[in-house]
Amino acid sequence: LDERTLEPNCDCPCCKSGKGYSRSKLHMMLKTGEPLAAQLMTAHNIAYMMRLVRNMRKAILAGKYEEFVRTYMKKFFPDGYSEEVMEGKAITKENRGDKEASKGDMKEEDKGKDEKHLMPKWVVEALSAAGIDMRKDL
Repeated sequence: LDERTLEPNCDCPCCKSGKGYSRSKLHMMLKTGEPLAAQLMTAHNIAYMMRLVRNMRKAILAGKYEEFVRTYMKKFFPDGYSEEVMEGKAITKENRGDKEASKGDMKEEDKGKDEKHLMPKWVVEALSAAGIDMRKDL
């Protein structure tokens, strides 16, 4: 059971700064169709987006937006990006280096990375179009 709230420092009605509904409780409520679960998740998502936009605005006003974006992306995509993903190739157990079957399918630095922790191609391309090249320091 995961007794953590969605975010320990979130003060939304769902999280209540770490004293709110646990992830396990929310999961159970969602599985059983409890309407309150959807309301709590919505409240949390709105609170999250409000914090995100507030922090983005602060970064823009301070002239540190690119730094903010890089820090945010590194938090959510700790494995950075992969040229294989950028080329549209999926990372599988076989080409990640977990199996001997397809050695050499990937660059050595991409072996061991998990695709869910990699920045999606569209994110890298969108940020590049906005003048933030995520490839240069990941």
